[in-house]
Amino acid sequence: MATAKLIADRFRERFGVAPDAIASAPGRVNLIGEHTDYNDGFVLPMAIDRRLHVAVARRADDTTNSFMEEFGAAQTNEARRAMDYVDGVMWALRQEHPPVPGVNVLITGGVPMGAGLASSAALEMATARALCAVADISWNPLAAARLASGASPPWVPSRP
Repeated sequence: MATAKLIADRFRERFGVAPDAIASAPGRVNLIGEHTDYNDGFVLPMAIDRRLHVAVARRADDTTNSFMEEFGAAQTNEARRAMDYVDGVMWALRQEHPPVPGVNVLITGGVPMGAGLASSAALEMATARALCAVADISWNPLAAARLASGASPPWVPSRP
C-alpha cells in the first residue's frame, strides 16, 4: 500500500514540486445489482481494500496536466479515457465552484482500470477530494458523489 510520503515523492519526481493535496478512494464491488446503480436500481456495494490515490499541485494557468502511473508513458485509448474522468471532475467543479485552479495530477494505486472494481468512481472521488482541497471548497461527500456522477464521459468533451 502506498504511503503519503511515497506518493509525494513520486509526484515530486514527476512534476518537480511537492503536491498541495493527496486524496484517495477505495475500489468497490457490488454484491447484488451490478450495473443497476446508475439506473435507480437496488444495489449492495462494498468497499474493498484496494485504493486509488490522487496527488495534485496548483499550476499558474488553467491547465489540467494528468499522469497515471498505471499506464506509464503510453498514451493508449484506455489512458485517455481515464484522463477524461479527471477532466470531467475538473469541468463539473468549475461549473459549481468557479474558479478552480489548473493543476498537475498524479494518479497511482491498486484499483486496476477495467477490472469491475469501480476504478472510475474511485478516480472521480479521489480527484474531487484533492481538487476541493486545493480550491478551498468544503468537502461534502454526498455533493461530491452527485457532482462526479455528472462528470463521467461522454458528457465532457474528450481530449484529442
